[in-house]
Amino acid sequence: MAADDAPVNSITGGVHGSTLQVHNLHGNVMYGGSVQPRRRRRPANGQIVVGRIPQRPPAFQARPGLYDQLGRDAGVHVVVGVPGVGKTQLVAAYASARIEEGWQVVAWINAEDVDGIVAGFAELAYALDLGEERDRRADAELARRWMDETAERGLVVLDNAADPDVVASWLPATSRTQILITSTRRAFGNLGAVVDVDAFTDEEAGTYLRERTRLDDEVRAREIAGELGHLPLALAQSAALIRRQRLTYAKFLERFRAHPVEEYLTRTPGDPYPRAAARAITL
Repeated sequence: MAADDAPVNSITGGVHGSTLQVHNLHGNVMYGGSVQPRRRRRPANGQIVVGRIPQRPPAFQARPGLYDQLGRDAGVHVVVGVPGVGKTQLVAAYASARIEEGWQVVAWINAEDVDGIVAGFAELAYALDLGEERDRRADAELARRWMDETAERGLVVLDNAADPDVVASWLPATSRTQILITSTRRAFGNLGAVVDVDAFTDEEAGTYLRERTRLDDEVRAREIAGELGHLPLALAQSAALIRRQRLTYAKFLERFRAHPVEEYLTRTPGDPYPRAAARAITL
């Protein structure tokens, strides 16, 4: 039989005992009743990136004053603001820049609940060759302890965090790993340095709207931005509508001001959104 015609052995799943002439082996192998984890190789550059980092949105505004606050030092930073002000986009841009700079570890973890946090840290443990893929909670704890001990430069983002007590239990005592927490809750301010994210400035809002709509009317763009309270989410919705329906700024304002959102959309006490933003989103 020619070498090219030789059979290829492939085993998938758990295996007990010895194996011989196996070409591909998938899954964990049992040696004397204990599970031996699959070993992974780091990429050639030694860098590990875990989780889905959001892509940079169209017409992204860098907001250098806020961006600079994130890079001042290691430790824990809490990026806080009302929904729709661009917290996640700001932090995603920062994370992407750290990857480009060659930071050894960058992890993006959904911190809405305990399950998301455990899953994210367990994935980090697997990427670091620490976890055995049997007990996600135990593997996640290995990743947390790694942050305490590592000398590698890293970044862990806990996005959309909801419960300060839960998140606090996953933070390293001291580490070279920088932690960024995004949340709408100011109670997270007890966990680290606070970076307040507010609506766009007048200039940022006008620039964003002109870049997204490709309509070069600075006066009207700023007028619309003012009506929307400079809120990035409302500006994004409005820009999409203007482009999709090929509206002028004047026509958009005419529709916007005539839209009777108050008749069917009431404001909840304590709701941070201006009513104009709700009108833009429902338009």
